Amino acid sequence: EKESSRRKLVEISNRKENINKKPFGSTAIGRKRRVGIGNNNKSIKNAQTIKHKSEKQITYSLPLTITEEVKLCLQDVSKGDILSCVATTGLQSAFLYKSGKWAATGKILKEKLKKHKKARYISLGTGGRYFIRLKSGRIIWDGPNSMKKYLEGNLGIRCVAFGGNKDTFVVVYSDGSWKFEGSEIPPDLKEFLRSKGDCHDVSCVTMGPSGEWFLQVESGDIHLGGVSKKFENLCDTSIGKDRKTPHFVDFGKHGTFVITYK
Repeated sequence: EKESSRRKLVEISNRKENINKKPFGSTAIGRKRRVGIGNNNKSIKNAQTIKHKSEKQITYSLPLTITEEVKLCLQDVSKGDILSCVATTGLQSAFLYKSGKWAATGKILKEKLKKHKKARYISLGTGGRYFIRLKSGRIIWDGPNSMKKYLEGNLGIRCVAFGGNKDTFVVVYSDGSWKFEGSEIPPDLKEFLRSKGDCHDVSCVTMGPSGEWFLQVESGDIHLGGVSKKFENLCDTSIGKDRKTPHFVDFGKHGTFVITYK
């Protein structure tokens, strides 16, 4: 009987592991297209929405332990200041404003932003990776050595995305072209980028630590992969009479995220 019970427990455990190993889906959200359904069943907890100037909004799901700190970071949104850049890993988040102000959670991140003043763009990755572009155009970053060659040259850098593994990243340039490298580029993101060929119209890419990704092209259309149906519903939500399309999405650990809307 003991052996039989042990086998049942092992079978149940294996079933749970298989549930968590579902493949990621990929969907596209055009300005006039309906959101599809992803396959990753991450839960969304404590999603909160804060009104932004001119009815713009930010929706986020971040750890309860930093909820009050995040609310303080977003006080200027309620006062009318406009967010120009957002980045998160979950426990660490950065909020840059058009006025030049900034706010952040996490001691190390705060120290970086205090040291490197006038940040105009920031991207965060797990394992201490980051990319910061200052008002002067100077860049400060920490990531794999293989990324260095992609940051040198005459082309300006629009954005940098860090993937789940330390060697994984995407760099998008000012002309809409891109380069990527690493062992954990989500397959559907890789396929999408390769399918574009010489059509250089990418404006933004972000990646999460568990295969999530977000991509926006210059036309305004956005594409998502590795996200749950619940998350897609947030991205396709109607606020009042008007449908709001996400302007930017970033992903952190354990299903955390930040969405800003147009």
